[in-house]
Amino acid sequence: MIRKIICCVIITVMVITTTSLRAEAKEFKRINTGNDPADFISRNELSFKHQHGTRHLNFLTLRTDIAISSNISLRLDLPVEGRVSDDTGDDLWKGLIDPDYRLGDILIEPSYRFYSSDNVSAIAGLRVIFDTASRDEIGNGATIYAPVLAAGWRPAEEWLFASVIKWTVGNGLHRDITADSLDRDEISFRQIIAWEPHKKYIAWLLIDPEIIYDFERDEEEIRLGGEYGVRITDSGYLFVRYEGNIGGQQRELSAAISGGFRWIYADFILQ
Repeated sequence: MIRKIICCVIITVMVITTTSLRAEAKEFKRINTGNDPADFISRNELSFKHQHGTRHLNFLTLRTDIAISSNISLRLDLPVEGRVSDDTGDDLWKGLIDPDYRLGDILIEPSYRFYSSDNVSAIAGLRVIFDTASRDEIGNGATIYAPVLAAGWRPAEEWLFASVIKWTVGNGLHRDITADSLDRDEISFRQIIAWEPHKKYIAWLLIDPEIIYDFERDEEEIRLGGEYGVRITDSGYLFVRYEGNIGGQQRELSAAISGGFRWIYADFILQ
């Protein structure tokens, strides 16, 4: 019963948001920052993330997005991950300086944009996370499949509202790896709210609360993220991000801080 209610609420919110935004479309210059999940742009992004929880992990990820056409995009994430420590203390700081990095699970996500107007876009995609990790504790232990549905709306030139629904198909694995591990059968709803003034010291400020419902354990988790970005060249951005658990019956308390560099190829389309 609970899962049916949650699914209905998520689908209803998505439908109402998309239809209402479609009716209020306005023309303005689109800002390409890479924050809108439904805005297909080519990019390279290198980021470093430190997760602090029961386990302390470092993630170094190279993300590449290629706009194959105006309506088709392909995302590829190549992660290397290092386990730092199971406990706090000197081992943590030693691991931050010299972690034992290994290949993580590679992510590939093809997406199709089925609706687009001046300020509203909607996409459908399939996220596949392959079991390529060289160590069990930094991977999921199996290939993960997650259908994704997203819609983005820009009511004004400086504002972005985007909703993302992701259904992660469980792989039958019954072990906790990391706090945000994808070894579960779960559905999540993420709401992105971004202010993008493109001023000298502020390219964007972003918050993105997320609700995750785990069907296997019949429990929910609430996470909240915040991000700050600054423009350093015409196409290059630096960003820093913080996210963590804020409620629900999460499996373990965790928080993560990350930062990186994003290079946008705004006019590049493969064909």
